[in-house]
Amino acid sequence: RPGFLFVALESETVDSTQFGTRIDGRLHIAKAVENGAVAILTDLETVIPSDIDQAIPIIRCDEPRFGLGIVAANFYKNLQPETIALVTGTNGKTSVVHFTTAIWEHLGTKSASIGTLGVKDGFGNLIRDADSGLSVPETVALHAVLSELYLQGRNAISMEATSHALFDFRLSSVNATIAAFTNFTRDHLDFHADMEEYFQIKLRLFKDVVPEGCFAVLNTDMDRYLDVFNVCKARRLKTLTYGKDSDDFKMLSTSQTSYDQTLSFSFDNQNYTVTIPLVGEFQAYNFLCAVAIVHCSGVPLPAILDAASKLKPVEGRMSLVAELTNGSKIFIDYAHTPDGLRAALEATKAITRNRVLLVISCLGDRDKGKRSEMGEVASRLSDCTFVCDGDPGSELPQVIRAAIISKCTTAIEEPDRKIAIQRAIRGLKDDDSLLIVGRGDVRYHLAGSSHETTDRELVLGILSEESIHL
Repeated sequence: RPGFLFVALESETVDSTQFGTRIDGRLHIAKAVENGAVAILTDLETVIPSDIDQAIPIIRCDEPRFGLGIVAANFYKNLQPETIALVTGTNGKTSVVHFTTAIWEHLGTKSASIGTLGVKDGFGNLIRDADSGLSVPETVALHAVLSELYLQGRNAISMEATSHALFDFRLSSVNATIAAFTNFTRDHLDFHADMEEYFQIKLRLFKDVVPEGCFAVLNTDMDRYLDVFNVCKARRLKTLTYGKDSDDFKMLSTSQTSYDQTLSFSFDNQNYTVTIPLVGEFQAYNFLCAVAIVHCSGVPLPAILDAASKLKPVEGRMSLVAELTNGSKIFIDYAHTPDGLRAALEATKAITRNRVLLVISCLGDRDKGKRSEMGEVASRLSDCTFVCDGDPGSELPQVIRAAIISKCTTAIEEPDRKIAIQRAIRGLKDDDSLLIVGRGDVRYHLAGSSHETTDRELVLGILSEESIHL
């Protein structure tokens, strides 16, 4: 457009290869100038035609995506909420940002979350849909969202900081005040070369994004904790920790039911006990992470705990969908990594008196190596595993199923997701539990159908069709 800066670079990555391809803006410089661009931002290597080079300013930098963040922040007049918490980690990001904003909102601070589920207010109402394939909006769109939230009077924001977003510098010039790291386990090796590269990209949040003197919230029980802590120490970040080995928010015990859990922890030489409507020890970790984040924003701990009883689980994250008259229960969870599956199955086993049944799928065009690992976890922690199809993307669905089954001795192969869930429900005996994983609350199309559904809707529909009483 006339009078605009043209940013000439390869488009920012999507969060999986299944969502489109990159567009190379460097191929369209001449067209941009023809359309009225008055300056070009690009990398150090791009060759600019001499007539353009002499006609308008060419701004070069080694990381133009980082520069794009600076430009976008200035374009939107650097209007950003006063408190911005960025949450990274393999699992738990969505739950943590949800809990954090809910606590703020219940305490009277207008808030919002940005992540996999889109942009939501502290009550869980959708403000803006998620961009297709992106947990974190592209750089310019993100700064537009932050400006909009600021103008709405939302003073506190909690946002997911995915490795893809960090890789692409999408968080450049976000005025973060708090950074948190939930855990570090295998994922995204379809995108990152290995676990070390994946970890180093995660570390960018603490090395490059948050300024010195800000807060860092760390899980002491996660792999590579000391490496993260040392980076925070070198950058003079004010570190607050949580976990069983923490000297700050120290987890003492949890007592689980199908609907909630009682969590005991200590902080500042005082013991606390709180009942939260969340299932699974991993959710206790997520809750403590959120508590620590809110505390870093200046809220006293007693006030935070008063708001805890009003929390609600994130849809599709260890959600109880139905409890049948024979005492059996049906849960759904997003678990899409080996460690996420382990945590969900252990949570299910802890509240189940009889067998644990599992329905599992893996998405195509993602980290292929984790599929057999998830099959091994399923074999070890479930009594019966139905392996079905998710979204295969460009891959053959039978190849994905075979990878899961290769390490799963309890596997029953049933490609059709609805039939797999139906068979699992029919097999529920007294006091069994069924855990359905891989999709969470994501809407999807069943094979051969144009109708969108969710796992929750499928379960409730099957129960109705089969006249199974709740």
